[in-house]
Amino acid sequence: MKAILRSGFIALAIMGLAVSASAATERFGPFIYDPQTPKDLKLAGQIDLRSALNFRRAFDAHPEIERLYLDSGGGSVQIALIIADDVHRARISTFIGRSSRCYSACAYIFSRDRHGRLLAGSEYIRYPPKIGTQMMKTSR
Repeated sequence: MKAILRSGFIALAIMGLAVSASAATERFGPFIYDPQTPKDLKLAGQIDLRSALNFRRAFDAHPEIERLYLDSGGGSVQIALIIADDVHRARISTFIGRSSRCYSACAYIFSRDRHGRLLAGSEYIRYPPKIGTQMMKTSR
């Protein structure tokens, strides 16, 4: 009887490990996908030269994504514009959390969604007044 109970506990422990392993978050460069919130993707970090490809890989792996949460100090404007176009085409909503930031190149991604939202607790404010980009320099 003890052997049966022990086998049962071992089986449950193995199943628990398998479930927790399958529920692990996935990273695609600065993008994080959490299967606990399958319609959400988070940009957490710098927008670099590989970020557009990483965004497309995340979206291809999880086409159910509907929301992009932004938390970035910026990075490459050119790459952010590509991501912004992908966000617009896929009709993904963008959000900036209360304790998050969206500076420089990140603002282009946020502004491409016509319903971009700044989260304030459980509420949101459309088009927040405090979001910014750097001035782009043109050559003559």
